[in-house]
Amino acid sequence: SVACAEEAAAPVPDIAVTTNVGITSDYRFRGVSQNNQAPSFQGGVDVAFNKLGLYVGTWGSNVNRWTAGDGSMEWDLYGGYKTEVSGVTVDIGAIAYVYPGSGDWHANTQEAYLGLGYGPVSFKVSGVLGKGYFAATDEASGHSASGTMYYNLTIAQEVAPKLTLSAHAGYTSASSGLDKAS
Repeated sequence: SVACAEEAAAPVPDIAVTTNVGITSDYRFRGVSQNNQAPSFQGGVDVAFNKLGLYVGTWGSNVNRWTAGDGSMEWDLYGGYKTEVSGVTVDIGAIAYVYPGSGDWHANTQEAYLGLGYGPVSFKVSGVLGKGYFAATDEASGHSASGTMYYNLTIAQEVAPKLTLSAHAGYTSASSGLDKAS
């Protein structure tokens, strides 16, 4: 018989802080260029309270005027709870997409989400909580995007160390208030 020595898993810290920085040739969100096909500079910080399953984070990117009105930045704030149940990852949380200086553009958007994952497949549904939806609603006219839903299906598989092949599909189901604002 051949004895196999398994690598001991690294202990999971009680609190983990991670950062990310990136430069993109074109920041796209839900299929739409946020920077008019120009480069974006992005970064974020996440804090995970592993024993509790809780996390909070922030992320930012420069964006174009048409995305944020008089502003030039998207600043995301999010938090949630993530756990595993019978091999299925469950993630529930909320995110605020904030566009400082957007003024009358009404770009700020708040969503709650529920994500499920199993192996390489994940599904996430997000629902708009507030009236605004990425400057697509005219709140001054009383229109509201509340109830707009976004569905996201992703398949991701690591094919080599640090190389992941992924496929993604998303669909937005607009509320009647968003339809009237178009």
